[in-house]
Amino acid sequence: MKIDYIVTSIETSNKLKNAGYLEKAIFSYFKDKNAKIYISETDFSLDKHFAFAYTSSELIESLPSELEISTETFVVNGRNYTNITEDEIEEYGSASLEMLKITSEDGNQYITKYSIGGRMIAFNRNLKGQFKNLIRFGSNEAESRAEMILALIDDDKL
Repeated sequence: MKIDYIVTSIETSNKLKNAGYLEKAIFSYFKDKNAKIYISETDFSLDKHFAFAYTSSELIESLPSELEISTETFVVNGRNYTNITEDEIEEYGSASLEMLKITSEDGNQYITKYSIGGRMIAFNRNLKGQFKNLIRFGSNEAESRAEMILALIDDDKL
């Protein structure tokens, strides 16, 4: 298996870096003397990498297994959104982290989401008023998890 199948892309790695996510990683992105980008093991004694290339197991350490919910949290109910009720808070206590792999003819799709009772949650809306669901997709586990970290940073939950 090629290393780039198990780490975040350079684009996602740069998004994480720009968002202030600076956890160390086993692998990093480097440029050779011809400015060609490659992935190699991080040498922490040198500071020559320009972004970390995170594996899914490194990123899972930063994702909380549960998120606190309140009556201000939204939950998907069919095609609509409603605020979580006190009864749902009592029943579920928190939103749970779920990770899924969907296999199709086109390849694998990885999903990372937070939900209660199998229903996605959202804490906020974007500028257009659309709910910012806590579900993220990726071509590999690392991409999906990194996108969720970015969403949690954006929602001030991480």
